[in-house]
Amino acid sequence: MKIDYQEPSKDLLMRIDIHEKYGSANIDVWTNELLKPQAGMKILDVGCGAGKLSFLFNEYTKGEAKITGGDFSEELLDKAREKNKKVGANIDFQFLDFNQPFKFEDNTFDLCTSAFAIYYASDLDFTFGEAHRV
Repeated sequence: MKIDYQEPSKDLLMRIDIHEKYGSANIDVWTNELLKPQAGMKILDVGCGAGKLSFLFNEYTKGEAKITGGDFSEELLDKAREKNKKVGANIDFQFLDFNQPFKFEDNTFDLCTSAFAIYYASDLDFTFGEAHRV
């Protein structure tokens, strides 16, 4: 299914902020309870944006997981990299186009996750296939 919509980065950050302020569920607690990231895991955060989920996993694993955050927005990646330096985390934030083959080898990651990024994939079957492969 082809989708021709790209949400601006500003809108994404506003939507995440609204959820944090007014959402009925604590999505951070729910995410960690559901996925249970563990020390030693290799984790890929597809559509990491400014790194919210990547930092959540880093904190939850006490910095003991190898986390890669990928996004196509250099503006949001810059925010993530800036926070990464500020908090002293060792998360690898890099450019990742959801609509092109991921540059990672098959079975590189123990956990591949994505939150709030579905809006940026133009072909969901392709993007989910790539995420499943790595």
